[in-house]
Amino acid sequence: DVSLDEDREGARREVESQAQQQLERAKHKPVAFAVRTNVSYCGALDEECPVQGAAINFEAKDFLHIKEKYSNDWWIGRLVKEGGDIAFIPSPQRLEAMRLKQEQKASPRTPPTLAHPPSSPRRAGNASGLGDSGNRRSPPPSLGKGRSWSGGGGVLAGCPPLRCHQPLSLLSSAQAKQKQKQVSPRGRAVPQAGGDGEGAAGRAERSHFCGGVWGGRGPPSAPDVPVSPPQTQHIPPYDVVPSMRPVVLVGPSLKGYEVTDMMQKALFDFLKHRFDGRISITHITADLSLAKRSILNNLGKQAILERSTTRSSIAEVQSEIERIFELAKSLQLVVLDADTINHPAQLAKTSLAPIIVYVKVSSPKVLQRLIKSRGKSQVKHLNVQMMAADKLVQCPPELFDVILDENQL
Repeated sequence: DVSLDEDREGARREVESQAQQQLERAKHKPVAFAVRTNVSYCGALDEECPVQGAAINFEAKDFLHIKEKYSNDWWIGRLVKEGGDIAFIPSPQRLEAMRLKQEQKASPRTPPTLAHPPSSPRRAGNASGLGDSGNRRSPPPSLGKGRSWSGGGGVLAGCPPLRCHQPLSLLSSAQAKQKQKQVSPRGRAVPQAGGDGEGAAGRAERSHFCGGVWGGRGPPSAPDVPVSPPQTQHIPPYDVVPSMRPVVLVGPSLKGYEVTDMMQKALFDFLKHRFDGRISITHITADLSLAKRSILNNLGKQAILERSTTRSSIAEVQSEIERIFELAKSLQLVVLDADTINHPAQLAKTSLAPIIVYVKVSSPKVLQRLIKSRGKSQVKHLNVQMMAADKLVQCPPELFDVILDENQL
């Protein structure tokens, strides 16, 4: 028995040593992709990390750079912040398994019996041991609001499952095939526009903004009664985002009018010279607000597209999203000169995770004088510009990442 324990301990140390070496090598590898977290995780409490004490800690809405896959349960990457060290990151499968385990603890599994027919008040969702997770109907895709999860405390603070956001290139070939077979019509991948030479794995990784829901039903409430619980919509633990968050300027009023265009052009010129050789400023004519996941996930619903009066088609928008993700791979500063974006809410439900910079003129009188100084052609549209500026002024500050007011311009 003693020699057996020694062999096990030796094998464990060998595995941990190899994991530590792979962690060190990953420091010099390029970023494969980036994710934004939707849950909190405390690595210090996770005892199953390949290297003890080397698991990451993150809060919801943090950003992670993923370097490579270590195993089905772990990735290697870093928290995107100054001085962020390389660490082990739990994979979506691991977070999902932890969530289910916590829910099972909170609601012990009860064996289904014929004493509980479908018409019984007993909730069918509990038969799967997942508490109330299967009891609420999902909101329509256009609403797309996430639910609050209560999985108890501990390592995982309310972690919902990843459904189809995980890049297939990080899975084994067998798992990737299985994932592709299981994808529901609602979560089907959108055909990629462009992307020549990218390869199947790259296209799978880049289908991040098609975050549908992988099919999965709980068991019926009785063995001989084929009843399925209502479908639920879960938030994935990670959303894939550009490796470098693009910068988008809004304000002081509407783009396409001289005052706003001139002020933003001055900022573009400043950034171009300040970050010379490390910046890419790209002009976007497509309406990026159409890149909302709820629309891209329901391409069959033509009514949504027919109501849109923009010049952009879904194919154009998708092509631009692909181009932005490609630009961000270089980890240079990416600045979007987007013609149709005038409010932070337009990009809130997209996968771009932009840095919103608000060019603010807080005094209506000052802005009015600026518009009038540009001549009669601009005065004709004074009211619409003032209304747009007022909408931006009323926005809560947390909608913006940077606010540049008159004193800073």
